[in-house]
Amino acid sequence: MTAQRIIKRVTIGIAIGVVSLYALYLAVGNILLRTRALRNIINSAPEWSIEYSSAYTLWPGWVHARDVHVRVRDFNLEFLLTVDETWVNIDLPALLSRRFHAKRVDAHGVSFRYRARMEPGVSPSKTYALPPIEGFDAVPINPYRWKLPEGGFQYKYFTFDFDDVHCDGVHEVWMQDYRLTGDGQASGAFHLKPMINVWVGPAHFELHRGDVTLGADTVLSGATGHVDMRIDTFDPRDVTGNQALRVASHVAFVVDGNVPNYAFLEQRYLGGHEGKSPVRLENGGGPLHVDLHIEKAKLAPGTLITLGTKELHVTPQHAKGALAGSDTAATFDTKITIADHEGKPEAHAFVDFTSIELRLAGAAAYPLRAKQMGVFARSKNLDLEDPFEDAALSVDAPSLELTDLRAMQRFLPKDWPLRIALGKASAHVHLDALLATMTGDAYVKLTTENMLVTYKQLTLGGKASVEIPFHRLDLDTFATDISKAKLELRDVQQSKAGGAPAWWGNVYLDSATYQPHRPGELRATVSIAMRDLRPLLATYAEAEGLAGFIRDLIERDNFKGQVVLRAGPGIDIDNFHAIADDVDVVARYHSKGKHEHGAIRVIYRGLTFGIEILETGAKPVLTDVSAWFAKQQ
Repeated sequence: MTAQRIIKRVTIGIAIGVVSLYALYLAVGNILLRTRALRNIINSAPEWSIEYSSAYTLWPGWVHARDVHVRVRDFNLEFLLTVDETWVNIDLPALLSRRFHAKRVDAHGVSFRYRARMEPGVSPSKTYALPPIEGFDAVPINPYRWKLPEGGFQYKYFTFDFDDVHCDGVHEVWMQDYRLTGDGQASGAFHLKPMINVWVGPAHFELHRGDVTLGADTVLSGATGHVDMRIDTFDPRDVTGNQALRVASHVAFVVDGNVPNYAFLEQRYLGGHEGKSPVRLENGGGPLHVDLHIEKAKLAPGTLITLGTKELHVTPQHAKGALAGSDTAATFDTKITIADHEGKPEAHAFVDFTSIELRLAGAAAYPLRAKQMGVFARSKNLDLEDPFEDAALSVDAPSLELTDLRAMQRFLPKDWPLRIALGKASAHVHLDALLATMTGDAYVKLTTENMLVTYKQLTLGGKASVEIPFHRLDLDTFATDISKAKLELRDVQQSKAGGAPAWWGNVYLDSATYQPHRPGELRATVSIAMRDLRPLLATYAEAEGLAGFIRDLIERDNFKGQVVLRAGPGIDIDNFHAIADDVDVVARYHSKGKHEHGAIRVIYRGLTFGIEILETGAKPVLTDVSAWFAKQQ
């Protein structure tokens, strides 16, 4: 037999063998795909499964499948990947070592749903927007924490490796609460060895257009952008709850869209889904731009977030007292950046209010307005596990307008004897605070040109200026030290005073503390200077039995003195002492609700007399004045 004939027979034999092997592959491969044989091998546990409606293979390793469902449950997470149609190049020998290795994936019509498993008893406000996953419970509870047995164990589950993945028609990405629907493309790779380790990337996702929702609320509409991500190998047992970003070694996230309103914040983060939200959020939509960079689980320089907000309405829902029925409307722009500052990355956030207005129930035409207000925050703690814990906050409102001071009466104690009858004011407010300790310092200055107040039958009108520094302000309780606060009164006119000259007075708090919800919540040692004693004695000047020379006494000039004051509930004035050239006045006063009692001792040109203040009025004390006054409490 010639060599040519031998070669021909060998070639025919090889061809027959290849064809036979190919035919055997087609027969066995398609039988495995069309029956449950292959799926039963891969789906070694109900928590990790691959299902499809139809599949076939025409070439070794290449599989075409429709309606593919990849469902995975780890002790910490659950996800569902569905694909309408795909071509997959499978590493066949790897199946023998319990490894599903897809060397190439081309997919069309993709949906991905992910959710973290939670501890029992989790609040419904954190579960109502989670994605449903077929075959799993509605709420992904993790009743135990799984650990590898000591001494090892026989690992029987499949490992999943997907290389060179290309997906178009990505119509849904549902990560925890947030659901993205639209049209996008994705590419990349990932590895999952259930309960042992995971890695992702490099991965790229391009969003052509989509909407982001949280439950029934739209968070972002008309969104476009892209995401690049790489997550190095990590043990999923070390990542619990919503800590997925903590293991991100690199994330670049860019998106543009429009926020239609802020209702989602109320529902998800303020207890609105359970009917417990302290406020109602309405409107407030605006354009959003996000350019987010994460390196090794930390926010990185280059990050820029901008958001425009127009006419956001905030309405307290369970408020009592002064804020019941109030409403706040605000328009503002927000900018957040992360850049190198003095050699270290630092986050800066700035909120620029171009309009803010507080309306109070029953005083809708008399709001508190701010033509301009800025809020600035900075932080060097950019770790995603617990970011911004060192945040420092500054708030500055240089041009507040109180268009009718009568609306402010509701913020004063109910038994406060002074009533605001008229007036408008301007104010400057500044706050510096550390959010980690919820403490800070603040400053408030308020001026008014036409304030009118009443006290019993007395009406006073004029100009006023108040400056209050808040030292060591507790932002939780509002307890603070307001020492060095001062009040200046100018051009004060008194009703029934005829042609009396205008009055003035200065009040300076040498030391003062304010502790809400405690008896005597305001305690102060006060220095005073005033033109004369009209505000102190004029109410009683016409009382029956008072000596006629009281009018001369009232009009004595340039009184200076001190007083110890306690207020809330009620008012206690002790150790009031004021002097002029030939007048010495000492007084005590106590009131609570409708009950009041006071005593004034006056030494005028060598004459001593007293005035007793009662609920029914005032009466003179002309004998044994010193003994009488010593007994007064």
